[in-house]
Amino acid sequence: MLSALGGNPRQFADRQLYVLIYEQRLSEEAVEVADQVRTELGDNWGAFEDWEDIPEGDVIAFYLGPRGGFYYDGCYRFREPREE
Repeated sequence: MLSALGGNPRQFADRQLYVLIYEQRLSEEAVEVADQVRTELGDNWGAFEDWEDIPEGDVIAFYLGPRGGFYYDGCYRFREPREE
């Protein structure tokens, strides 16, 4: 998605596209739940915690580390109803 965005940004004109920058990793409890879900669903999904109003659309996620490091986390598509 990032290379497509850089190469031809107009193809995203009618899409809801969000950039997410977060500073906290998942809590231990959330990691345990994510590990259980990963066993059932595999690795093709992501988890976010304490994000009450997740928009429908495409999300490009980055992690801002405690010492200022900035890391690409992935691209996610939120289209279907989600369980919280």
